[in-house]
Amino acid sequence: MAVYKNWAAICHLEPKNIPLMQALALADPSDGLEARLINAFPEFFCEEPVRDPVPLSVIKRAAAELSALPSCPRDENACWQAACSEFDIPIVGAWRADGDYILEDPVITAEELQDILKQLGGKPCRAGCVVEWRGRRCLMVGVSTRPGLDGDATPKALYLVPAECVSIDC
Repeated sequence: MAVYKNWAAICHLEPKNIPLMQALALADPSDGLEARLINAFPEFFCEEPVRDPVPLSVIKRAAAELSALPSCPRDENACWQAACSEFDIPIVGAWRADGDYILEDPVITAEELQDILKQLGGKPCRAGCVVEWRGRRCLMVGVSTRPGLDGDATPKALYLVPAECVSIDC
């Protein structure tokens, strides 16, 4: 029987319980800890997949862990896309300076990219930023930057996921 995480219940833990939230969210079924957590805290697990938002802190931690792997030549910022994929969070928009898109990627135009960068108000283009794109609130992931001539970083790759798939307040 497959067991899935109940993200809504996990996200509603009080801030003083952040260590428990992280333990529940990051438990790996292959190490045996998840089975003990299921027995101890059954309300945080369910038998059917739940499309509740995944806590942003969990995605950040997964991206950091992926970037630490020797097989991952990218930095943590670029590993966000892979982390979102692990949680079945869909990519809804993509920008690649090299134009090398996967066919399913909805392409962010150059004009839309400029609008996205304006929304940041001069802040760095980094994974975790929330922006509006095509009338939808999105979270930036998989951001890869290159230094610009004026010291600002211009993205060479940027991916967007639906903000509703991520619990930004967790």
